Amino acid sequence: MDKNTRDILDVELAEAFDRGDKKKIVDIYSRQGFIDLKEGQIKRGFFLITQAYIYALEEGLSEASFLFETLQKAGREK
Repeated sequence: MDKNTRDILDVELAEAFDRGDKKKIVDIYSRQGFIDLKEGQIKRGFFLITQAYIYALEEGLSEASFLFETLQKAGREK
């Protein structure tokens, strides 16, 4: 991912945190995590997916089950 795209995501994420928009936070972390996995950035990708999973659990979002399954299949959650 190029620096400009990363900077835009950082701004979006900061704005979502400022608004307390946990759904948007989950979306950003999840989307970027899967992009990173696709690009071969395994550690970073699973880190971001884990963050998305934590926020999804906290908010009771339906995405939590999909994120859990993803982490579980990769051996990163039991």
